[in-house]
Amino acid sequence: MISPYIDARRGRGFPPDQVGKGLAEVAATRAGLPMVVAVQDGRGTGKVGVYANPRARVDPRLAPVVGDVTNGQAYYGSTSDYYAAAATAVPAGVELWANVEAFEPTPVAGDCGRLDPLPLRGRATKARLDSQAAAAGPYVGKVISYGWDPFMTCQPAAGRPSVADDIASTITSDSRRAWEPSSSRSGS
Repeated sequence: MISPYIDARRGRGFPPDQVGKGLAEVAATRAGLPMVVAVQDGRGTGKVGVYANPRARVDPRLAPVVGDVTNGQAYYGSTSDYYAAAATAVPAGVELWANVEAFEPTPVAGDCGRLDPLPLRGRATKARLDSQAAAAGPYVGKVISYGWDPFMTCQPAAGRPSVADDIASTITSDSRRAWEPSSSRSGS
């Protein structure tokens, strides 16, 4: 497995139409062996935005990285644009996965995160991670995330759940619903 990252920032990164060439170059290093390319989505570092409208303002957590501008002014494309481009260029013997970045590029007051060693980073939310998975999901075989300490396990305040707790509670709730007898089967 190799996990390169995307940088969609205008003036620093590259547009989605270059993804196929880059994927082919990475795949050429596999010497005929199977390979998984788990592309880091770049959202946690602010190098790519997860958005549908290029005319909307960038997410406030991304503004310190790209400025208080529109998505289209900040980025060549959105996360889904890059995964869609990659999906059309996957060589034989290569699997395309998404590696969602489970942190924010900047911390906010009162939230937990990493202060040292630098760079400063902040805690993501489950909703943010869900949006990343949804953006990549149609184009990849699997969605993974690296549990960079402490972002999955820190609790922003006493009694508030960690991101890992939020994820686990959703899985537990979904599992319970899947095993509950439906009303159409009751009485049979």
